[in-house]
Parts: sequence; C-alpha cells; structure tokens
Amino acid sequence: MARTLARCDFIVEFDGLSGSAKQKLVLQESGAARVKLAEFFERGRDAIASLLKACQTHTKRPKPEALGIIGSQHFLAECCNWGGDEKSFQYRRHVMTFGNLPYLIEVAFAYCPEATRRLIAIGINSSATIDNPLPRIGYYQSLDSVLANQHVTHDSPIVLLMHIGCPHVTFADRGKSATVIPQSVTTEIKRLIELVTQHWAKQRRAELRTESAIAKRLERLQNLQERLEKPAPPAPEGVLAEKITAAAASSCLSIKELCVLSPENDPYTSWKRRRQAEWFAELFRRLVPSDRSDICAVSSISSSVSQLLCSG
Repeated sequence: MARTLARCDFIVEFDGLSGSAKQKLVLQESGAARVKLAEFFERGRDAIASLLKACQTHTKRPKPEALGIIGSQHFLAECCNWGGDEKSFQYRRHVMTFGNLPYLIEVAFAYCPEATRRLIAIGINSSATIDNPLPRIGYYQSLDSVLANQHVTHDSPIVLLMHIGCPHVTFADRGKSATVIPQSVTTEIKRLIELVTQHWAKQRRAELRTESAIAKRLERLQNLQERLEKPAPPAPEGVLAEKITAAAASSCLSIKELCVLSPENDPYTSWKRRRQAEWFAELFRRLVPSDRSDICAVSSISSSVSQLLCSG
C-alpha cells in the first residue's frame, strides 16, 4: 500500500502532531489529504513550503533545550582528558531564541598545569570543527581578541571547550570553516567566555603586577642608595645671628617675631640663606674665570643664573 502523509509515521514523527485532530488540520491547510507521499513531493517546493507552514502553525516553537544539552559533567571529563585541573574547572551555558531559531551555547574552561600552550576545541551541533568557526564575536572582535582581553594568549596553559547548537547553521564558505552567526548570539558567546575565564584573568593580572614590582625592585633600591642625605638646617653663625638668637631665648619669642624686615631680607637672618649663597658662589666659580671680577663678569653670571632658572 502506498504511503500517505497522514499515515506510516511521517507527520506523526513531528513533535506536537501526534494527535489525529492536528494531523487533519495540517492536511487540509496544505492540500495533502488522501495524497500519496511521493505524489505530494512531486508538486515541488511550493507544496512542501505550505506543508511546513501548516506544521508550524499547529505546533509550539521548540525550546532551545531540545537541541540537546551536553552538560557540565561531560565537559569536565573532557577537560580532564586534555590535562585540565578539576578544581579550576568553570562551566557556563545559555539558551536563547533569535528570530525563529533557538540557540544553545555551552562553554567550559580549565587550567592545564602541564600544558605549554592553550588548547581550544569548538563543536557545532555535536560535530567538531576543523578550525575556528567564529570569525567575529560581538562588536568587531575575534575569538583571539576576546581571549587576549582575558589574558589568554597562545602560550597560556589552559583548555577551552565550546559547543553551539542550532537547527540551521549558515556557513560563509563551501568548506564550512566559518559560520554566519547573528551578532546577538556571538555577544552571548563573548559573555560566557569572559565568565569562565574571569578567575584566570584576575590571577594573571595579579601575577603581572608582581612581575612588574620585582623588575622595579632593584631600580628602586639603587635609587634609594644614590639619594643624597638631607643636609641639616643651617646653624646660626655670625655676630648678628648670635645676637638675635640670644634675644629670642631671653624673651621667649621666635626669631621670626623679632625680625624687623621680611625673613628673606632681614640681615639678622642671613645665615638661613646660606645654601642659596653657597649655590650662587659655586655657579660664580664655575662660570666666571678667576682673573675677572669686574662688572661684566657679574652681569655674565646674572644672565647665566637667569637662564638656568628659566630652564628649570
């Protein structure tokens, strides 16, 4: 007996169309009642499209979980097989619907103490891919750039596993090496990668700060040794200095309170400006020959001092 659409386990195989009432509605709307299966498909794409539309109308949209969740236990076992440390294992998943298509994303991460480079494996619909099928992730980023932001470089001893499930996957080339996945889905992929690698990124940032501190340790110690000892404040020296110091001690007043002029000009406090005087004397000695002490020499040293002050 020839197969019909309503019999022989064809429409019945579709989720939500096991009841005879819904089967009858689908057959009526698609014009396929009492039509042999082979004859119906000979009507071409339009007939098949009408049958698909009728099936979608009388069934519920499938949940993303129906694509088949692999689960954390399987990812943990695979990470351990690749040399991953069980205690460092991280797993995240996300289900979503974009347009009419459900998506299932699972990402796992583990630290591999014995590895010398990062190990990455990506699967689509339970099939492993030959190369990275995600040329773009999020807003104008790649998988490498997302991992680099998390301090996962090519020589990082880690394992990263990812699985993407979708009923219909579009590929950008005939070799099926690059997929065309909506940006909102790749944004979620980026978020999951950041979640499973957040502890690794935090640890690496701490290590980099420590390495930087160690590198600067010797430099700082050397600079500390090279610092000149802070000179002691100048002691009162000279007749005027001795007089104002004695007057301040006997009257219980400060030297500043006994000054008539400003502290920068009062002759009784000239000893406080000894450093400036020594500095000027050193400049005079360096810039003015010993056989010149006329007004031209004083003018020359004044000009040189002005240039040094301006440049400093």
